Amino acid sequence: TTAYIQQKGDGTTRTLMLSENLHTVHWAYEQSNMYTSSGPQDEKWHFGFCWEQPASTDVQNGNLRINGALDEDSYQSVSDMQGTNDAFPSSRHPGGVNVAFVGGSVKFLNESISPLVYCQLMTSNAKVSDLKDPSGSVYEKELPPLSDADF
Repeated sequence: TTAYIQQKGDGTTRTLMLSENLHTVHWAYEQSNMYTSSGPQDEKWHFGFCWEQPASTDVQNGNLRINGALDEDSYQSVSDMQGTNDAFPSSRHPGGVNVAFVGGSVKFLNESISPLVYCQLMTSNAKVSDLKDPSGSVYEKELPPLSDADF
């Protein structure tokens, strides 16, 4: 809840809620069989933000990041979505995307944001996160809190 995020988490001004995404298909499954074993499996990229370790080759090459995949989709349904690159924020705005935070503020997020900072914004409570920095030696919960200058 927002009360939990505000009191025990990172705060509502430091937790992402929504973003632009050129790869959205449907806000909800439309057919009744979508929830059965014959329908598509729920995947994280159908409903939320995704993040990849910064050391990942695809992050370095620019595919798995904000505005990393701007190709037109030919999706007809949610089951056509096959990868996490569909869940990264994307837009036709040069240089980034508009995002909304849990507290209600809206901000333009630069596509060159540090992958670690982006992940920290996705996490509602860094104090219990098992995320490590790119070197693999420092946990997110040991990093200093984000400031406005970080993003």
